[in-house]
Amino acid sequence: MSSDPPENGVNREAVSPRLIIKRCVQVLVLSLGVLFWVLYRLEALIWGKRPAFACWSQCLSLLPGRCGCLVRWSFYFLAARRCSWDVTIEFGTIFSSPNIEIGRHVYIGAYCVLGDVQIGNGVRIASGVSIPSGSRQHWVQVVGQGGDAGGPESPNQYDRVAIGERTWIGERAVILANVGTRAIVGAGSVVTSPVEDDSVVAGVPARVIRRLSPASSEIGVETS
Repeated sequence: MSSDPPENGVNREAVSPRLIIKRCVQVLVLSLGVLFWVLYRLEALIWGKRPAFACWSQCLSLLPGRCGCLVRWSFYFLAARRCSWDVTIEFGTIFSSPNIEIGRHVYIGAYCVLGDVQIGNGVRIASGVSIPSGSRQHWVQVVGQGGDAGGPESPNQYDRVAIGERTWIGERAVILANVGTRAIVGAGSVVTSPVEDDSVVAGVPARVIRRLSPASSEIGVETS
């Protein structure tokens, strides 16, 4: 089960009646999440953790509305490497790896596809974003002389992609490399090389179009 370390970069929540009610609802939903977690673990014994995790991620992505967000959160809270309490994952978003780490106050929009990713606190990801497990995860077959494809294949290589704290990623961006803290990735961009802290990048491939000062790039985190 996930646990949250002390936070230094995100505003701490004040204990309020609304927060208490929210936590009580989450605890109740966790009882349903346990059912999905048990089924996932049983399937993992047959097919392996990664295929089983992807299967249940696809199934739960189809649950609509706020209730769907809560059920998805409960499953990832139990099944992922780390998933914090304050995470919203919208309809149609799927994960392919159980090694994901999701920090506090993270929002992930609809129809995103994410692999082995580490998401920092306060990150906002728009709809349709793709973050695969690096850029070298497909087998490459060596073509021999005469054009025959009988050579050996290199195994899939899954790399972790890290998204720094308080970063914004625009709609339908493709992230193939690490993105620093307090960065902004423009909509439709393809990130093929690491993005530095406090940078605004856009384009295909993404290039730096602006530098932000740490003060001006502070992204407020709302509590709910």
